[in-house]
Amino acid sequence: MYYIFTFFIVFLVLYFSLIYLSKGLDNSDYRVSAVKLLIPLILLTGVIYISINFFYVDMSIFIVPSIIGLIISYTYPVIYYLTNSNGKIGFLHCYDFVWGIYSVIELILITMILGYFINSEIICRIIYCIIIIGFLTPSIVTILYYLIYRKVIDISTIQTIYYTQKYEVIEFFKTISSFEKFLILLGGLCFIVAIFLLSNFSIVLNSFKITDLFIMNIFFWGIIYFTFIVKGQNALIRKTGLIKLVLEFCRFQRSLAQYNVKHKEAIENLKFEHLLSKSGNTFILVIGESANTDHMSALCEYNRDTTPWLTEMSKSDKILTFNHMYSSFVQTAKVMELALTNANQYNNINFVDAITIIDAAKSCGFETFWYSNQGVANVENTVVSIIGQKADYYRWTLEDYTSVPYDEALLDYLKSIPQTDSNKLIVLHLKGSHVVFNERYPAEFEVWPVEKNHGLGVNAYDNSIRYTDYILKLIFNYSKSALNLQSMVYFSDHGTDIEVKRKPYFNGFDTVRVPLFIYLSDEYKMRYSETYKNLKQHKDYYITNDLIFNLMLGIMQIKCDSVPFEDDFTKKEYIYTKESLKTNLGKVSLSEDIDH
Repeated sequence: MYYIFTFFIVFLVLYFSLIYLSKGLDNSDYRVSAVKLLIPLILLTGVIYISINFFYVDMSIFIVPSIIGLIISYTYPVIYYLTNSNGKIGFLHCYDFVWGIYSVIELILITMILGYFINSEIICRIIYCIIIIGFLTPSIVTILYYLIYRKVIDISTIQTIYYTQKYEVIEFFKTISSFEKFLILLGGLCFIVAIFLLSNFSIVLNSFKITDLFIMNIFFWGIIYFTFIVKGQNALIRKTGLIKLVLEFCRFQRSLAQYNVKHKEAIENLKFEHLLSKSGNTFILVIGESANTDHMSALCEYNRDTTPWLTEMSKSDKILTFNHMYSSFVQTAKVMELALTNANQYNNINFVDAITIIDAAKSCGFETFWYSNQGVANVENTVVSIIGQKADYYRWTLEDYTSVPYDEALLDYLKSIPQTDSNKLIVLHLKGSHVVFNERYPAEFEVWPVEKNHGLGVNAYDNSIRYTDYILKLIFNYSKSALNLQSMVYFSDHGTDIEVKRKPYFNGFDTVRVPLFIYLSDEYKMRYSETYKNLKQHKDYYITNDLIFNLMLGIMQIKCDSVPFEDDFTKKEYIYTKESLKTNLGKVSLSEDIDH
């Protein structure tokens, strides 16, 4: 009777917890959830009954497995609920609860199997601690991420972590204070000690019968098979919170491996033609990093002259500036995936089916160049590297430098481009104002003093913006004099909020307000006066940077039937307004930005 009573109490607690932490359920979800919880709970009750009455183990060995099981069951559902409870997304977390119950069974069986094979208690405890940490790893990652960012981890964050280079990890740790590092080390040490002390309750050094061991192994490997192997891609473990996200990202990465095959088919299905009246034209696209419009004096009323060159060019009507551009997201990889392809927030095109700006230019006979001061070329399964390596000529600075150089290094690559009669598209990817800010510019560009350990402050940030302004001036002057520059476009991948620590998710409009300027030569203005006229008329229009692909096609006078004029900022048919444009991957309307 005791076991039956306990069984129903645990079932009711877990079931109503699951219902409370889920959202958007119908009657069938309630029934399915109940059944999915009942099966592992029946098994758990059976294991506990047999362990006590036939293996004669002490009740204390169930303490640690039960604690671990509860942590596994509740971590992702609770944090997901805290993040999304006010949203419109429906969610059901029964698989996390089911895996938590099975984890209890597995840990109980592991305890007894270890006690049979290993006679040393200390060795048993060490091995058991390692196993517990393995079981808890997804929960630990989820909890730590939530403690830092107050949000559940998502697939975009996993993508960012995967694409992060070694030097970026080093730079990230520089943003953490000494006190925070101490707390992290202390917390990790306390966790390990706590696990080790708890393991004292779970070690059973016992001489079980061989038949007992056989039964334990049947249960153990049966659950392993059921949770990890049976149903293949639909195995239980694959449906639990963090594991499901990681596997979704892995599927995306595998699809990138097939990118070239699908990409070739996509290009063959599209027809591009350019309407340029002469050859030998150069078009440059400069991609900035973490530049916030509100800190650029050429685009807003800012109390510092952070952009002297841009300001001068704008006042003399040599460039067009636009202060109503927003980023589609706050992470570089996803922004680039959308900005440089015909995929955007407003259509349903996947990256593997998309056409890049490089493809469009090459299809029209352009020579294409990609020079980047971010990432590395030999990481072939990242979106940015895939796009960059489509160019006729490409180079990453880290192929030639042992550490990240200043953006001025890109001028050497620019100057290596031969002066030919072909049309050219040149893409330059700056390091810009990537954290840590005071490492983005040489000492002589420290206009506003930066105190020690203040490399993330406003002075350091504004210095980095001013240095970017200088780099843009160098790029422009050389290209205008040596490469028959017809157009130069600059935009930033995303913004940043200097007042708060960088977060890998949308955290207000400061993180998505980005600059846009367009230079058109006098010759270009005369030959393509309609394009120039439309851009001038759109000076106060709103645009998101996932429409850069369309903008560049318009400027390069490249026509494609599948690219609608309504998405092209250079066309009079451009239809988007502040109310219809989105950010945060289509989840937030720009109309919510009441300050702009």
